[in-house]
Amino acid sequence: MPTARSAPKRALEPYFRGLDDPATRIVPIGRTRRLHDDAPEQVERAWELMSAAAAGRHPKRAPFDARAEADGTYTILDGKSTHANLERLGLEAVPLVVVQE
Repeated sequence: MPTARSAPKRALEPYFRGLDDPATRIVPIGRTRRLHDDAPEQVERAWELMSAAAAGRHPKRAPFDARAEADGTYTILDGKSTHANLERLGLEAVPLVVVQE
């Protein structure tokens, strides 16, 4: 039976692979930040790839690489445009792998 904890993960499944990998953390989107915002064209291109992945026409992407910050937040090191689209979609969580502590 689905739980409230599984709902954010299910919302990510159309776009991401590796969600069940032990290294992947599903964290609230409010605890993440981007190094900088990408150009609107890059954000739009990421949306096209995300949509194609959800439709099965393009491979799903890996979870974001992130740096764990001392304040409990995570800085997204790659996938800034995809992250911006997740915010735009109103998703509650993002998948990430901590590669820097």
